[in-house]
Amino acid sequence: MDKNKKAKALLRKVSFMPSFREDIIKIKQGLINGLQIKIEKASAETKRLEKNDFTFSNLRLVIFSVILFSIWLFLNHDEFTGALVGINSAIAFAGVVYYHNIIFEKLKKTRAGLVLARERKARCEENIEGHKDAEKFFVKEVIDHPALAGGPTESSEGDSYEISGEILNDLDFYGGDANLFSLYNTAQTSVGIKKFYNYLKTPLLNAEAIKNRQCAVKELAGSADFIDAAMLELYHLRGRRFSEFVSAITSPRVLPHNVFFKTLLAALSVSAIATLAAGYYNAFALVYCFNFAIIAIFFEKCAAVKKNYLSMSYFARPFANLSEMFYRSGFDSDILKKLSAAFGGRTNAGDIKTGRPFYKKLGVIARIADFMLIPMPVILDAIILSELLLCERIERKTSEIKDELIAFIKALGEFESLASLANIKIDLPEYNFAEIISDGPQTLKVSGAIHPLIKFDKAVENGIVFDEHLDIAIITGSNMSGKSTFLKSVAISVVLSQIGAPARVEKMELTPFVLLTDIRITDSIKAGVSHFYSELLRVKAVTDKLDSVKNVFAIFDELFHGTNSRERLALCRATLEYFQKSGGKFVMATHDKELTSLGDSPEAPAVKNYHFEEKIEGLDSFFTYRLIKGPVTAVNAVKLAQKCGLPEEIYKRAAQLS
Repeated sequence: MDKNKKAKALLRKVSFMPSFREDIIKIKQGLINGLQIKIEKASAETKRLEKNDFTFSNLRLVIFSVILFSIWLFLNHDEFTGALVGINSAIAFAGVVYYHNIIFEKLKKTRAGLVLARERKARCEENIEGHKDAEKFFVKEVIDHPALAGGPTESSEGDSYEISGEILNDLDFYGGDANLFSLYNTAQTSVGIKKFYNYLKTPLLNAEAIKNRQCAVKELAGSADFIDAAMLELYHLRGRRFSEFVSAITSPRVLPHNVFFKTLLAALSVSAIATLAAGYYNAFALVYCFNFAIIAIFFEKCAAVKKNYLSMSYFARPFANLSEMFYRSGFDSDILKKLSAAFGGRTNAGDIKTGRPFYKKLGVIARIADFMLIPMPVILDAIILSELLLCERIERKTSEIKDELIAFIKALGEFESLASLANIKIDLPEYNFAEIISDGPQTLKVSGAIHPLIKFDKAVENGIVFDEHLDIAIITGSNMSGKSTFLKSVAISVVLSQIGAPARVEKMELTPFVLLTDIRITDSIKAGVSHFYSELLRVKAVTDKLDSVKNVFAIFDELFHGTNSRERLALCRATLEYFQKSGGKFVMATHDKELTSLGDSPEAPAVKNYHFEEKIEGLDSFFTYRLIKGPVTAVNAVKLAQKCGLPEEIYKRAAQLS
């Protein structure tokens, strides 16, 4: 029997797949199959609409050619038939353009839905390509504004803390080929992406605040269709600079906005049309010249308005549709009610149904922005003053709801972050919400924890319970036995739970903690800091934090392994004894069996030993990846030296010395 077969046989003896895991695998496969059907339908619909789009494009070209030929025929041969054909062709052209636009909009939405379905399927399959540097994924905005920063909204100062960059690196939150940001982020807009980026690194410390956010995430997770519809609306804002939108709504007015100016523009436009229609050509010529002069006077100001408000053609329509969705949603959780109010242009959730709906105001702005995209020759514009009327109206309508639009953008980032957390539960059913404990002793109970970046069907779950009976867990085991993976799994679960997200656990209970880790230490040549000194700084960060708070949960992987064995053991032991009296909770993974003497002793009843199980058969070692109580007993370093082919004199002498 080869090594792989022996390993599989051994794992079958020591491990089995509980029924709940089998059920979840079936659920995941059902989700994947359903999304595959959706993808196939969307692909077929996309092809059908692309054919229709091609047909209507050619039809527009043909009809437009007929119109041109009819005009030529009428002008050169004075053919009444040509004029009649031209008029009918123009009417037909307008109808074709109308239906072609409907087909094009359907095609855009179908393509967007296809992309989103493929991305959702990739998440269900746990097949995500990581962004090696999440910050490079941000859209580079051209201005700084609080609405674009993705800062906290409903979390007040003191209710949260920010995880340091070193700890985020330890836990693979943002960097590397596979990272948690890439796995969990489903925000479509730049403000949503930034907000979610900040969500991940800012756990909450107030139990009630965590519970409130959990309620919002759970409610959204139960409204998958709502999230899908919202993501479909926001998909078209991918890569768009929100700074352009903020610049437009915060820029000072450049046109007059008074009753006289509005009345004058309307009167001149109506007068030009009326005199022309009535056959008063002298009066029409006078009004026409006056209109031309008005256009010349306000030409630069109109150009500035059009430049400022060009972004409205991208943003106003999705915003109006999203506002209407929230207007009709009827969410129950406090956070979603507040967001509904913001999306409805209100400050209080109870006022959302009063007055004119905000989505209708946004719809008016969207229609004005669409009309502004239609090129209008000056020779025709001097009749109806369309550009001046549109510029005046969009500037006035937008400035009337400027504050509401800024609140809308902030709410958008919050909603997309909550939707990203809800999508974790929708796409990955093995994730569960932790029970957040408000009062009582510090507690962290984790069962069935699995690292998020390991395939669910291949992972081995583990658990641990920190309560009044356990303050420090000393975990021993060989390299690649599962220590580091378990430490990261628990740490990530704590962070996810404290941002209101589900964690990849079967069950979890905790009081809020400040998380600190020492897992992935590197030298810093630039800063002139050695590996060992970096470790000392991490430990100092823990002791400093313990001076101000006691709800610290700190994780150490091979502490002080950047120095000699004698001093390392002395420092480790002294550090553990200090932590034992500090009031926090700690995990230390180590190869040093000498440290296990601290655990399971009458002098330190809250310090306990654990190890990752290893089976040795001859020269072969097999890991079960199971966390077992007690210190490690099996050792494999000398056997590995023999197996890899070191000279016999070396491994035999090593066996004698050990």
